Amino acid sequence: ITKGSPEISICIMDDGVESLHSEFDGKIVKQYDFSQHIADGNPKNYLDRHGTSCAGVAAAAGVKAYGAAPKCSLISICTPVSLGVQDEAEMFVWAADHGADIISCSWGPRDGVDEIVPLPDNTREAINYCVTQGRDGKGILIFWAAGNGNVRNPGESVDNDGYASNPDVMAIAASTNPDSSGRENKAPYSDVGKALFVSAPSNGGSKAIFTVDRRGSAGYNPELGVVDEAGEYTDQFGGTSSATPLVAGIAALMLSANPDLTLDQVRDIIRRTADRIGDKSTYHPDENTGLPHSELFGYGRVNAAKAI
Repeated sequence: ITKGSPEISICIMDDGVESLHSEFDGKIVKQYDFSQHIADGNPKNYLDRHGTSCAGVAAAAGVKAYGAAPKCSLISICTPVSLGVQDEAEMFVWAADHGADIISCSWGPRDGVDEIVPLPDNTREAINYCVTQGRDGKGILIFWAAGNGNVRNPGESVDNDGYASNPDVMAIAASTNPDSSGRENKAPYSDVGKALFVSAPSNGGSKAIFTVDRRGSAGYNPELGVVDEAGEYTDQFGGTSSATPLVAGIAALMLSANPDLTLDQVRDIIRRTADRIGDKSTYHPDENTGLPHSELFGYGRVNAAKAI
């Protein structure tokens, strides 16, 4: 139906996107570093690798790894080092004012610890600015990783994360590839809770995610196994960090097919077209939408074809 339109931009807020990677050639239309306050959204040190892989999941061009929306554009923002600082709020306003249609955030409070982390007021207001004023008032779609703490802290709830549980954003859980019985399951690490929006495939089953890596000796390849001679790809990416840009890319395909869709319309389409995977007994009618909702999977596993 569509591989995406370059008119639709996905903003990756993370530790930078390696703009010279062949998968991103000509795709990064704007960039800024809110840690160093320079107009450069590239990774700055050896360990800055997470954002490049996230961007690959969302929109890699398909040289060797297709993203969900391979023809859509990217905006790269390097996030501040600490949560809750004023720069954090300002980067959301900057993204809205510089043409972001979709924002993907695979970061937040620490995983695996039993703590409640509120969303700072300044960040909340900036996010609200995105969803009410962005896209000429149609609203920017903001997807947020639900968290990976359930192995270290069983039952860890996304509802304790003020960032991902903010009703202005959509919290994304991780599901696995089908097991031997054909069933897709919750990834063991994926956080649970009422605030979950939908799930998307990631690692945790028998397969992980093949996507873009930093070039050469930087990135994940030295740790996770080299899958190409140049070290530009990894086949072991995962977590809700990977599930989130996948949904962001699918939303970009939806806007490519119909750019007039509002934020609320996209939300409604995604949750209505999601597949109810896993244990059906975990789904109960949501008090706001009436649709089946699970504290393990949200409204289900996102279905790109149906949504588009």
